[in-house]
Amino acid sequence: MKKFWSLIIFFIVLIGVIISIYSCTYVKYDSTIINNKFLYEESITNEIVESEYYYSDLYFSNESSKENEHLRTFSFALALSFTPTYAEDNINKYIQDIFDGIGLKDSKYYDDEIITKDTIGTALAHKKLNKDYELVVLVLRGSNYEDEWLSNFDIGSDGNAKGFNDSAKLVLDRLNSYLEDNNIDKYKLLITGYSRGGAIANIVGVTLNEETSYHINQDDLYVYTFDAARGSNNNKVYNNIHNIINKNDIVTYLYPEQINIYNNGNIIDITDNSRTLKVKCLNLFGDDSKDYGIVNKKEFISNFVNSLPSNREEYVTTLKALSNFYTLLNNKSEEEVNELFNYFKNNVEDDISIVDIISMLSLGSNKKLKNVYSKLISKYDSNYDSIKDIITKEEYDTLKEDINIIFKFFLPMIKKDLSYKLNGDTCSMYNTLTFISNIDEIVKEHIFSNNFELVKSMDSYYTKGN
Repeated sequence: MKKFWSLIIFFIVLIGVIISIYSCTYVKYDSTIINNKFLYEESITNEIVESEYYYSDLYFSNESSKENEHLRTFSFALALSFTPTYAEDNINKYIQDIFDGIGLKDSKYYDDEIITKDTIGTALAHKKLNKDYELVVLVLRGSNYEDEWLSNFDIGSDGNAKGFNDSAKLVLDRLNSYLEDNNIDKYKLLITGYSRGGAIANIVGVTLNEETSYHINQDDLYVYTFDAARGSNNNKVYNNIHNIINKNDIVTYLYPEQINIYNNGNIIDITDNSRTLKVKCLNLFGDDSKDYGIVNKKEFISNFVNSLPSNREEYVTTLKALSNFYTLLNNKSEEEVNELFNYFKNNVEDDISIVDIISMLSLGSNKKLKNVYSKLISKYDSNYDSIKDIITKEEYDTLKEDINIIFKFFLPMIKKDLSYKLNGDTCSMYNTLTFISNIDEIVKEHIFSNNFELVKSMDSYYTKGN
C-alpha cells in the first residue's frame, strides 16, 4: 500500500513538473476582447463615418499563414482610420484613437503634412504583446494623399511598379529606424493598407519574406491588404500575405496581369457577384434608345481591362501623359478647368462628321487618322488666343500631345469595340460606352464603407445575433 501511494505521489509530482515546464515555454496572450467605436473619412465623398472595431492580442497567437477573420476586419479598420483629417488640430486623430484604445504607444507618423509624389503616409506604433514579443503595427495611407497620386502613374520599364516600389523602400527604412529607436528585437509585425497603401504593403511584405536582413520570421509577419492595386512583378504566393479583393473594383485590376504585374499572397474574394451594369451601345443605323439589357459587373470590368494593351512600354508612355495631364489640371482653378474642357469639346470643325470619325476608327488607316486629327488640331490652334490667359503655349502643345498619346493607347480597344456582337446585334462601342455611362457605379466599388461592410459580413463578431 505504501508503494502504491508513493507511486501516486511520484506521478503527481511528475505531472506538476511537466505542467511547470510547459507553462514556462508557453507564450501567453491576453484574451481580452476590446470593442470600441472609431471614425474614418470616406473616400470620394469625404463624409465622416463611425463604425466599430474588435481587437484582441489573441489574434497573434495563431500562425500568420492562417487568415483570421477578426484580424482581417481590425486591419481594415486601421487602414480606414489612417485618412488624415485636415479639419482637426491632430490630423491623425482617427488612427491615434485606435492606437490608444488597444494600448499601442510611441506612435510615429511620416509624411502627414507635406505631401508630394515622393512621399508615403506611414504610421507606426507598438506595445508589449507578452513576455517574449512586442507587437509592431505598420499602417500605410491609401486615401486623401493629394500629390502622392502621381506616384501611382510611375510604373517604370521593368521590375516592380516603380512608384510603389520606391515607396516600399522608404517604408522599410522607416521600419528599421523605428525598431532601433524603440529597442525592439523580437516582435510580431502587422502591416496593412488600402488601395495604393495596399499595393505598397504587398511589396513591403514580399521584401520582409525574402530578405533575412530584416530579422523577422515568416510566422511573425501578418500582412493584410484591401482592394490593393497590383505592383509586384513577382507572382510567387506568400501565405502570410492576405489580399482582400472586391473584383467589382477596377482598381484591383491595375496594373493588369497581362504586363506581368501581380499581388503576392492569398486572395480573399469579397465580391458581390449579383451587381450589374446597364449596357450602353452606339447604334448608327437603328434605334439608339434600344434597351441592351444588363451585364455582370465583375465580368464586364475584367473583360474591359483585358482588352487594354499588353505592352508595358505603352503603359509607361501613356501613364506619363496622364501624369502631365493631372499636373496641369491640378494647377488650374475649377473655372479654368471647365473652360479648357469646353474649349476642346466645342471647337470641332463642322465638316468632321460622325462618318469621318467612325471610318477613321474602323478602317484604322494611319493616313485617315492623321487627316482627321490634323483637322481637329487646326481648329484648336486657330482659336488658341481665346484660352491663352489660362494655358501657356508650351502647356497647350504638351497637352495636345498627351491627349494624342492617351487616345492612341485606347484606340485598339475602340476599333475592336466597333463591331462587338451582343445577342446577334452589332453593339458598337460596347466596352467604351458601357464603361463611361456606368462610371459612377464603377467608381463606388472603391468607396471605403462599401468594402468595409462586405468584410464585416464575413466576421462573426459583426454577424452574431443576425
